[in-house]
Amino acid sequence: SVALRRFAGGEPLRAYAVELGSLCRASTRLFEALLPREVRLSVLTDTLGPVVVVDPAVLREAIGQLVRNGGEAMTGRAGVVTVHVGRVNGADAASSWRWPEDWAAVDHEYACIAVQDEGHGIAVADLARLFEPFFSTKAIGRGLGLSMVGAALAAVGGAVWAETDV
Repeated sequence: SVALRRFAGGEPLRAYAVELGSLCRASTRLFEALLPREVRLSVLTDTLGPVVVVDPAVLREAIGQLVRNGGEAMTGRAGVVTVHVGRVNGADAASSWRWPEDWAAVDHEYACIAVQDEGHGIAVADLARLFEPFFSTKAIGRGLGLSMVGAALAAVGGAVWAETDV
């Protein structure tokens, strides 16, 4: 994809101010196409979401990867993958299972895109390796999707973290 080529250095990044709610709403059909038939997509945003400076193609690819993983986590069951766009205070940001591991939030407001699925969860023991290249819990997984997500967000000063109910 264009986003992957840009991210990998094959094409220059085209970063500019992007309103995250609009980006996600405009990408709804793309995200729905990444999901199994029995899984619905819900996109929840404020009327005007946070604005960040980012290459929208790279961010759309990263969100799409999270949506795809969420759908795959439901293993043949009906359910919903929810993309929520909003803001989070740095003091409330998760402190564990984060990539990059040395990212430290300060006490101010951050843009936040949360992708939640209704899957079975991931084993706590696997969380620490979740964003490593070539690590996968799937039988046919290549382990590149989440590592790309982590690296793409780190490149713009962001971070990604995972939570599980297991």
